[in-house]
Amino acid sequence: MENMVCSYIGMEFISSKKAIEMSLSYSNKTDAESRAATSIIDSVEGRITIISDPLLSDRGPTRPVVLLLRTLATKGYRVKVVAPIVSLSMRRKLEEPNVELIDLGFKYMFSGDTSTLFETWIRETFFRSEPRKITEFAGLTINLSSCLLFASHVWYIQGPVLITVTVDSIYSEMPWRYKVPYKFARPLIDLLDAKFVYNTARASKMMFANSRYTAVLFKSIGLKIDGVIFPPVDMEKFRPTARTPSNDYILTYFGKETKYSTVKKVADEGIKIKAFGGKITPLSKEMLTHRNIEFLGAVDDDQLIDLYSNALFTFFPFTNEPFGYIPVESMSCGTPVLSFGRQGPAETVLNDRTGWLVEDDHEMVKMAKKLWKLKYDPNMRTLCVNHVKKNFDKKIFADKLLKSLKKLG
Repeated sequence: MENMVCSYIGMEFISSKKAIEMSLSYSNKTDAESRAATSIIDSVEGRITIISDPLLSDRGPTRPVVLLLRTLATKGYRVKVVAPIVSLSMRRKLEEPNVELIDLGFKYMFSGDTSTLFETWIRETFFRSEPRKITEFAGLTINLSSCLLFASHVWYIQGPVLITVTVDSIYSEMPWRYKVPYKFARPLIDLLDAKFVYNTARASKMMFANSRYTAVLFKSIGLKIDGVIFPPVDMEKFRPTARTPSNDYILTYFGKETKYSTVKKVADEGIKIKAFGGKITPLSKEMLTHRNIEFLGAVDDDQLIDLYSNALFTFFPFTNEPFGYIPVESMSCGTPVLSFGRQGPAETVLNDRTGWLVEDDHEMVKMAKKLWKLKYDPNMRTLCVNHVKKNFDKKIFADKLLKSLKKLG
């Protein structure tokens, strides 16, 4: 493990021979275990424990947690959710039969989804070498966390846990005050990343990825991925709300994975952009006064659904995105997506059918101008909804996961 240093080149890692040998040894063991004939689901009397990241909202990596627990509870399973912290608002939102929320009582120096997730990861990598085990509730344990080290039957990987993958991808757009400390800290982060990933993998009997892109990343460091299951969308909520969309703006998101330089290039062409997001980052501040950009800040789901439904298209330039909820939510609301043809969006957006996938900034600006001027066939909106219904609905997510788990002994 000490010899392992992962670097990101294009879409893959390069890892040391020792790390690969260690992980392959682990993979052979779990392969034998996971092919046993007895169905574990039949032996746990309908009890399922879900391990979650800090449960402060139902956005990002906790959205699959919320949708999965509700779907399982509806199916009659007794569901326990374990998280480092559970906010009062989420506790109220998830009060329903067959669901129990367990707050581990973590105390944090900073607030916010990203800050608490990173602080949890720091604690787990520095101070915990052995995984926690669920003993009181028994049943099936599904780990959807990227920061908690737990023994589980299944680890559902929601993107590259290795932090340097994400940070390297946005490095060129980071302010210098962040670039310098990151450059010096990167070797230590690599080592801690590797420790967490391999400890979590060894403690998991099966592993599923949220996209083929994520699966490739983990396979490239020698880990065995048992399958790909796309994250869920609540189509009962995310659906078109406008019979006649206004089509007088395009919608984008301001967040850590946004490629702001591309947003500015499109806005400079006279295209009206509405942007939403919970935080103003140093990269986005300069665009708040742009004449063609209206920043709406944090919006609730109802507001977001209306924004999706009335946009001409959703504009999603990104630096690193292993899956990407925004394109899928947009299509669920009937609005096609313009994004890059790589990573997660390349798997969720159907080029020229539910959106447009381009290679680089130049092509993206060119396509945005074309769509803004000439529009597109309105039947694409129906294709978007049908595509999400067929591949990403919350019921599909739960059913695929449970079906796969029946192979686990």
